[in-house]
Amino acid sequence: MPSWSNKPSGTMTAAVLTSLGAHPPSACFTIDQAYPKPTLPSGDWVLVRVRAAGLNRAELRGRNGDAPAPAEFGISTSEYHEDPPKILGEKSVGTVETAGASTPFHPGDPVAGWVYGGGKAHDGAYAQYTLCHSRRRFPIPPTSLPWDVLGGIFTSMWTAWGSLFDAAEPNRGSTLLVHGGTSSLSLWAILLATDHPCTVIATTRQEDKAAKLQDAGAHHVLLESDLDARLRPPVPKGADRILEPVGPAQILNVALPHLARRRDGRAVQGVEPGPTSRRRTSRRRGT
Repeated sequence: MPSWSNKPSGTMTAAVLTSLGAHPPSACFTIDQAYPKPTLPSGDWVLVRVRAAGLNRAELRGRNGDAPAPAEFGISTSEYHEDPPKILGEKSVGTVETAGASTPFHPGDPVAGWVYGGGKAHDGAYAQYTLCHSRRRFPIPPTSLPWDVLGGIFTSMWTAWGSLFDAAEPNRGSTLLVHGGTSSLSLWAILLATDHPCTVIATTRQEDKAAKLQDAGAHHVLLESDLDARLRPPVPKGADRILEPVGPAQILNVALPHLARRRDGRAVQGVEPGPTSRRRTSRRRGT
């Protein structure tokens, strides 16, 4: 746990990281039915009864013992350490068990979000209960969706929204190129972008996934094996907005070479909305 005061009260069930890099991935964890249950470190926090936990590539690195970047600790950057906590898990949905006095929540409220330092600075969401700062918990409106579906929605949708509308800011008539269109982030970007007046082009390495991207709303689906030639007919001057979720190296290798040569062209790697974004890379051409 971080250095701030937290005295466990009772026990809970948790998937504890005990064997770094083991195979299969489930062998990395041991189920502990008597793990200490945390309490609120301050009135700004909530304790959430986890109903479903999403998966994140950062957790793959965590279970392999790879050192995270300090920025991944969010508001807990001062607690940075290279070793993973005993409980991974950055994003989850569930119900509020205990609400801090300074939060807008109440016990029983359905909430979603990510632990924002949890699964890094302190224990995360692979457990019956998880701590979360109230700045990164959001109420879930009435819905018929089951918990396991909700668990896979919020972080990807949130990041896609920030990438599009906080950073890329497509105009009416913009052309958006989504590189690696079948990731969860990319699919949400396609769904959100087609609800706005812009043309969406998605790429994939596998031809059998093209129909999935078209069903999501992509106006054009291009195979990456011949991207240069296939992109010219729909956008001969390049795309003026590019979402590049595959990785930082692809900003130079794929995004910038296909960015329209105009003053307001933008290539975005990935952004969570608001002034506290954890990952923000927005490159403009012509500025």
